[in-house]
Amino acid sequence: MYDFAANNPPRLKDAYLTYRLPFARVRVQGGRFRTRLSLEGGTSAQNTTFLERGLLSTFVPARDTGFLFLGDHPDLDRHLWWAVGLIQPENQFDVGAKDSFGVSGRFAYAWRDQESLDLLHLGVSVLRRPVRETVRFLERPESHLAPEFVDTGDILASSTGNVIGEAALVRGPFSLQSEFGTALVDATDAANPRFYTMYVYASYFLTGESRRYRSSRASFGGIRPRRPFTDFTDAYGAVEIAFRYSYLDLDDKGISGGILNDFTAALNWYPNNNARVMANLVRAKRSGVGGNWIFQIRLQWAY
Repeated sequence: MYDFAANNPPRLKDAYLTYRLPFARVRVQGGRFRTRLSLEGGTSAQNTTFLERGLLSTFVPARDTGFLFLGDHPDLDRHLWWAVGLIQPENQFDVGAKDSFGVSGRFAYAWRDQESLDLLHLGVSVLRRPVRETVRFLERPESHLAPEFVDTGDILASSTGNVIGEAALVRGPFSLQSEFGTALVDATDAANPRFYTMYVYASYFLTGESRRYRSSRASFGGIRPRRPFTDFTDAYGAVEIAFRYSYLDLDDKGISGGILNDFTAALNWYPNNNARVMANLVRAKRSGVGGNWIFQIRLQWAY
């Protein structure tokens, strides 16, 4: 996949090969691909509930280069998914002069009711990699066009480690999702700081739809309206409301990166399987500084 809009100049997004081993339900994937860390990180932007991912994305690179072993072990009402390998994360938070290859892994397990399609998902992700010079964590509120609100500055370090726990519950039109992450920096000139982040959100479909789980990727897919919109009759597509709280703490051991709290309300309309209209109202507050209101809309067509 080549992206003509997201970067200046445009650049390659996804380019990888996958081979399924003939003697096991294991695939080998190599190239450049979307990160396999965290539940939101592994979900396409076409299918996320909110316009922007939560503040947990501070610790989750958008793209990786490397290779992975992936396993997919489905059952009637249970599903195990895992991915381990060596990856070089995309340099989105200024990790040293160049990114370094590290060891990553994600393990997820889901229980699913075959009749109601109710779902419970649990998972954990880990990433450990060396740092060649310095590490720096900075983040915007949940709006890509906003400036950075929190920033640790450069920290002399030898390596970093990330651990992320994930959970999701789907019961009919209602869903609840949360993730918690921590980043431990092995500093070379000071005590080792540890930073934290989390989010939790709830969503509800006023029209009765349910979030679709993609067991082959241990993430969520797109919404299929029960009654796709055709004209101004009773076929009006799917309508979803959602609320999210995100937290990011970049203060520790003499590092004053800041603490950011985001509160987001969302209204989504899915006219059909391919179209989506999204509106988000965000209240972003940095501790000791104050808050800002952000309103944003997306019109989306995906096929």
